[in-house]
Amino acid sequence: MSEKSERRTVNELLAMAPVRHCLILASAAVILFHLMTRNIRAVNVFFSERLVQPAHRAMSVFFDLFPFSFAEILIGISAAVSLIYIVYSAIR
Repeated sequence: MSEKSERRTVNELLAMAPVRHCLILASAAVILFHLMTRNIRAVNVFFSERLVQPAHRAMSVFFDLFPFSFAEILIGISAAVSLIYIVYSAIR
């Protein structure tokens, strides 16, 4: 540790990694919303009928266009990103 221990302000912390902080806050908000509404049946039915089921239908229709599964798509994307990262790191 350094001899001079100063507390950082909130603005300095947000300037370090604003995207990370936004993702953490958004995740915390979703978890808090879930914890507040998990025992309310009307809210659960609403989200199930209006959000989850249409999203599942849309994903089903979209991925039916491909002769392979969603997991294979994710594996291919991760392999391509890894290869791009390796090439970029080697060039740099």
